[in-house]
Amino acid sequence: MFQNMRGIFLHTIYSARRDRFIIGILFGMIIASIIAGFLGSTSIVESDQMRVIYASATCRFIIMIGMMVFISFHIKRLFENKEMDVFLSRIPSRASIIYSFVSSFLLISFVLIAQAVFIMCVIYMQDFVNIMYWGLTLMLEAAVVVTMSLLLSIAIRSSTLGLLMCFGGYFISRVIGNFVAYIDMSKAGLSFNSITEVILKILSVIIPRLDLFAKSDFIVYGSYSLTSTGILLAQAICYSIFITFVAIFDIRMREF
Repeated sequence: MFQNMRGIFLHTIYSARRDRFIIGILFGMIIASIIAGFLGSTSIVESDQMRVIYASATCRFIIMIGMMVFISFHIKRLFENKEMDVFLSRIPSRASIIYSFVSSFLLISFVLIAQAVFIMCVIYMQDFVNIMYWGLTLMLEAAVVVTMSLLLSIAIRSSTLGLLMCFGGYFISRVIGNFVAYIDMSKAGLSFNSITEVILKILSVIIPRLDLFAKSDFIVYGSYSLTSTGILLAQAICYSIFITFVAIFDIRMREF
């Protein structure tokens, strides 16, 4: 079983290598950092900090969007080429297949994040501890994004629809905090606002708060604490485990 799981793991890594995925993301982050350096230099005050903010936010966006696209099309290709049927015939435990996918996708995302951390350290020469903390929270965010993308890619046969669902879920997770804060500040007595406030607050409890992860403030100001770290860690662990179990349940109930 472990040999077959290792085969799935290596197959995923080879697929990323064949598609030049890691190199492509690296070039994208380098180009984004160069553009961020130019945009930051146009700032009248705190130009160095603006370069860091632009670069870190862009690298984060490139990595997460890139992982969602790669996972969606990789799983779709496995179904189209009947490779998933081969995995299912050789591995009795379908949970082992999910574990293999999650571990391989996480490894790829961690490699991309290590590249982003290296770029931030070399080009901008900021506080090393702050950059490492930013990279750690980015890994926690990647764990949630990877498991969510894998679940939607398996549950939804259409790669286009699954990818759109990934984008939508990621976007809502990134902006839900701003929506809730806006609703709290809006005290108009309209019934529509009251209903919207309840819906947004319920969503803010159910979905992960990805806007709290890998913030540029971590690098520039070091605005983190032990309490905030514990909250981020708890969110990443709980949501990743829950989504992985849902993916296992879905693949067990599915007939191939």
